[in-house]
Parts: sequence; structure tokens; C-alpha cells
Amino acid sequence: MKTSQDILRRQENAARQELRRLVSDRQPPGEADASTFGPWAGAITALRVRTLKKGPDACRALFLEKVKEQPRLGVLLSTDPEPETRKTSWTWAELQKADFPDPVWVVPGIIPCGLVSIGGRPKIGKSWLALQIACAVGTGGRVFDRQVSKGKVLYLALEDSPRRLKLRALKQLWPAEVDVTFETDWPYLGQGGTLALRKRIEKDGYSLVIVDTLTRALGGTDQMDLAETALIIGELQRLTQELDVTVLLLDHHRKANGMSPDPVDDLFGSTGKAQPLDGVCGLYRTRGKKEAVLRVTGRDVEEMDLSLVFDGLTCTWLLCSAPGGVKKDGPQAAVLAAIGDITAAGDLAYASRIADRLGKDPSNTAKLVADLVRRGLVREGAKQGQIIPLYLADGERPADLLPGAPQPPEVPPAGTGGVDAPDPVPEAPEPPPGRPRSPGLVRVGPPRSQNSPDESGALPLDTPAAREPRPPRGPGGPGVSGPAHPGERA
Repeated sequence: MKTSQDILRRQENAARQELRRLVSDRQPPGEADASTFGPWAGAITALRVRTLKKGPDACRALFLEKVKEQPRLGVLLSTDPEPETRKTSWTWAELQKADFPDPVWVVPGIIPCGLVSIGGRPKIGKSWLALQIACAVGTGGRVFDRQVSKGKVLYLALEDSPRRLKLRALKQLWPAEVDVTFETDWPYLGQGGTLALRKRIEKDGYSLVIVDTLTRALGGTDQMDLAETALIIGELQRLTQELDVTVLLLDHHRKANGMSPDPVDDLFGSTGKAQPLDGVCGLYRTRGKKEAVLRVTGRDVEEMDLSLVFDGLTCTWLLCSAPGGVKKDGPQAAVLAAIGDITAAGDLAYASRIADRLGKDPSNTAKLVADLVRRGLVREGAKQGQIIPLYLADGERPADLLPGAPQPPEVPPAGTGGVDAPDPVPEAPEPPPGRPRSPGLVRVGPPRSQNSPDESGALPLDTPAAREPRPPRGPGGPGVSGPAHPGERA
């Protein structure tokens, strides 16, 4: 017996198939009866009539209008059909026994198979990075010290001339045999470009397609229009899944808003652009600097930040050698050094104190600290009053020991000696003739021992010297001349 969910799933799959036929593939209506589309029958019937009377372009325009009234219609087109036998309920025992295929990568751990975006501000090196990836895939080389699998690459260089492409490839020292095909002109994605791309991939068997840039490929498409943008990007994602290919989009970032960089939120245009993406990378670089950070996130991608530096000799991006992905002379390294120095001195390290120590703006320092915490290089301690103490992630510090409190010295057993053992306490000198020796007076010198006074000058209560009566202090009293204890004035 079929449940209502099974019936609805079949209706949605049928409606999705007809929508893709009419809107994405620009084909005439299918033969399925309208009743099989369930709640979508009215919208699909209107699209069928529009296609037959005015053609596929008019049908597409009507679809975009209807998506504004029924956003679920756009979601239906861009999502994948659910298989009727898909298992949705799992016990822990079943999950342990199940074998799932490993994800497929173009660049292991960074660029997965599917629809991926690399965003960044104009003229900061996105195209250099894309060419570097294309060469690595076309030769089976390496990117960021990661081995990539060899495959055929189609590069849509929509903002470059053949002469410029040749000069750039020569600067990157491309070998003679690189399986990359360049196209400097292509139909707009919303006007037949996606369909042309599908046919080309099916014909030539490309494993990677690079679109440089998405803005040029979209043509006059309004990137702030959620429905239109989601439709085009959704069609690209469907193409990657059906043909088992990776499409890498080079996109632009909007102007900085003063917030922490985010590769998803920083993409220019509607948020609908990021929804179908399987992976998102953001390249961040300060003008005039060779260093940059590549921020990576995605569905099956572990979030990470890669510190890069541009090699002007080979015009490629290289990994920085600094541990933890922090440039040795960068602001994050200065914050890490300040935290280490402050905590080593026995003080609390927190954002405003670090800013004072470095002479930097407190708000910028707080952002750097938050970024280091997110990256796992700094950890936060328990809140103390209005401050949150900070520690280096690799530092060993007892959780119950307040920062700044001196740790109790480890006293070795008597007579053991050793390198770390304190020096023996010197015996008191003989008193002058006619003056009795005071049994309780000892001369104490650095370093401190069991009979050493604490910082206030008091002897520990459990020592023999503390139990004896103490002589008057000062050079006039009995015993040795000079201060009786370290830190006391004569």
C-alpha cells in the first residue's frame, strides 16, 4: 500500500521532469497527463500552453514570474529527484555495517567533484589559480602539495584573448602536452550555454570545466534576482551530477563590509547563487601584497584556511611554510607571540591586553583572535569576570590553575641533588666573641629552598627555623650583619 508521502514523491518527480524538459532543455511538452503532476499541475499546464503558443523563451520568462509567486517551484526544478527506494531510516548498527563510496576530488580536500566556486575581488589572482589547477589536472600534477588525478579540461576563458592565454601558460611553465582546451567565446548560460556545455562534455569526455568568469557567462542576467540566478546555477549543478563532472566557477566578491571574510556571504549577487554549490572557496589578498588566504567550505569539505604566497617567478600560488597556516611575520603570528609572552609571564592574556601590547586597534585584534580560535590555534579559558583568558592551543596548562598564580615548586628528596635540585642552605657563620649563637637564625640565599621565606618575607610554618624564636631584624641585632631575609631593607 502506497503512503501519501510515496504518492507526493512520485508527483514531484514527474513535475520536476516536465519542468526540466520545458524550462531547462527548451523542449516541447511531454506526453504525461497533467494529473500526474499533483499540486504542480496548474503551473505546468500554463507553461505547456506558453511553449506551444510563443516558444521556449516565453515559457522560461513565465516560469521566472511564477517562481516569484511560488518559490517552491524554483526549488523543485533545482533539486534532485528522490529515488523511490531511498533508505531514510538507519540504526547505528546498520550505519556501522554500511559501505558508502568515498567522495571524489579534483583537488583532494579542497575542490570536490560537482559545482564549485572560487570567489574573490577583481585582479587578485583568481585566473592564475584557475590556470594552475587546469595545468595540474591536464598533466596529473600537484596543487598545494596535493596529487590530483589526470583528466581532460575545458577552460572557458571568456575575458582573455588567445595571446594572453599563451603568455600566461608560458609564465607558469606549462609543458608541451597538457590536456586543456580553451574557448574564448561561449553562449550565455541562460540562453543555450548550459545545453551547449552538456553536449560538449558528452562528446569529448571532460572531467573538469572552468568558467572564467561566471559574470561574463551569465551575460545580462540580473544576479540579484533570486529566481533567475537559482535557475541557472541549479541547471549547472544538475549537469555536474548527471555527467559526473566538475564545473569550477570563477566569481566576484562584493565590496568588503568590515565583517570577518566569509566565502559564501561575500559572493556577489543573490544568495541563490550559493545554495546549489557543492564547494565554495574565497581568495583574500590585500592589494600590493603577495600573501593571500584561501578559505574553503562546502557540503563534504572540511572548513580550512590555506595561507598562500604568489610566486612571481612561476606565477603560481604556493603554500606558506609557516606552521598552522599562519604567516611568520603576519598579524596572526604577532597575536600568537603576544599570547605566549603574556601567559609565560604569569598574566592573563585577553584581547584588549594583547592589543595594548602590540599597539594595535582593539577591534581588529579581537577579529584576529576570533579567527585564531576558529582555526584551532588559540583556545579560550573559563570566563573570569568580564574577560575571557586565551591560551595557545598547544600549550599545557592545568584548567584549575588561575593564570598568574605561581605553581608550587617541586622539592626533591633530601640528598638527591641533581641538576634541578636547589642549592644547599649555607650554615650561619660563627658569632663574634662574647655574643651567643642564636639557634633559630639561618642565612638564606637564592635560590629558594624549604627554609626560604615566601614573597612576604615569612618563613614556611613547617620548617624548624620557623618554630624557633626570631632575632631582631637589622644590622644591629644578633646574628649576621646585613638584611636577615631577601627583600628586606637594612
